[in-house]
Amino acid sequence: MVEDTGIISLISALAVLVLALVTRRSFEALLGGTLIGYVLTSGFRFFGAFVASMLSVGAWHSAR
Repeated sequence: MVEDTGIISLISALAVLVLALVTRRSFEALLGGTLIGYVLTSGFRFFGAFVASMLSVGAWHSAR
């Protein structure tokens, strides 16, 4: 699925930079870049992948 991304993988990083410069807010820019990365890797099923990732991070953090 993500075997040959090439230059497409830079889209989310560029989106973070543009959003950070336009909005002057870092958290929203990082969240936007993360969501764009999930759209690129999971397509329109990105929300399920995003929620699963957030839940796994939360479970890891609470176990520490």
